[in-house]
Amino acid sequence: ELALERGWAINVGGGFHHCSSDSGGGFCAYADLTLLIIDLFTYFSDRIKKVLIVDLDAHQVRGVFPK
Repeated sequence: ELALERGWAINVGGGFHHCSSDSGGGFCAYADLTLLIIDLFTYFSDRIKKVLIVDLDAHQVRGVFPK
């Protein structure tokens, strides 16, 4: 809701970015950011055209970028 109202938002509670779209990994059962972005583009494509992900973790994520 905040992202739609104000044009941006921050999520500090996620972090399930170690799994890929078809399998779990790194103690993560699902890729929260990937699912959110798919939903945003599906249901709000008239209002959301692009997404910026800033990941400050020490390794590359698997759930956001294709293999």
